[in-house]
Amino acid sequence: MPSEKIRRRVAWEAARLMYDREETEYLRAKLKAARRVAQGEFKPRDLPSNREIRDQIQAWASLHEGTRRTENLRDMRLEDSENYEELRLLARCDRDGRQRGVQTSDLVEALEYLRELARTCGE
Repeated sequence: MPSEKIRRRVAWEAARLMYDREETEYLRAKLKAARRVAQGEFKPRDLPSNREIRDQIQAWASLHEGTRRTENLRDMRLEDSENYEELRLLARCDRDGRQRGVQTSDLVEALEYLRELARTCGE
């Protein structure tokens, strides 16, 4: 079997292992994938790079998640944001409706107002 074909198949299998969270490290995923694909007979040059595997993980995710992929990435980035709780509070207040007559000049003032509302409402 040509080296390039093995490399692509190992990259795809390693990506699947990592996407399914069977493996979390590139090297372990590569070795496990190589044993499965090449049935133990592989050369180090047949192993794909981490970048090749990462590209395949993205392809795998797009294949399985479709248009939700972008939304999932956005949600993960928002959750990692240091302002996540404030963003959730703003979203909830926006979703639940705005209070008439309340105006703020900037975001900081709006967040302080919303935090005060949340404290008084027991949330």
